[in-house]
Amino acid sequence: MKTALGTLRDGSYTASVSAFLRWFGIVNAAIWFGAAIFLLLALGAIFSTDVLTLFKENGDSAHRYYSGAVAIAVFHKFYALQYFCGFIALVHLFAEKLYLGRALPGFGTALVAGLDERTRWVSADH
Repeated sequence: MKTALGTLRDGSYTASVSAFLRWFGIVNAAIWFGAAIFLLLALGAIFSTDVLTLFKENGDSAHRYYSGAVAIAVFHKFYALQYFCGFIALVHLFAEKLYLGRALPGFGTALVAGLDERTRWVSADH
């Protein structure tokens, strides 16, 4: 399907929309990658020691279960963010194809689809 959305005309706003699409894609990728790094480095260290000792101080014998429940709640939010960022990345790819008239990039589409599918596969365990 050929559209005239990405063609240059007098008074065209193709450059500004293209810049917005690039900016939108970079922000989405930064949030997606940043959330994964934050979960790996920051929250991994917190849940390994601090949360366990926090619940242990209350004297409850089920402190291990409480810290696990908190970790599961955080993982559910993390996977919801992963789903959202994957959906936004797919919408971005299709918007770029529609507006600029380019074919979907093979590597980029496979990468987004693979990461989104991996998120579904891993989150099924939680």
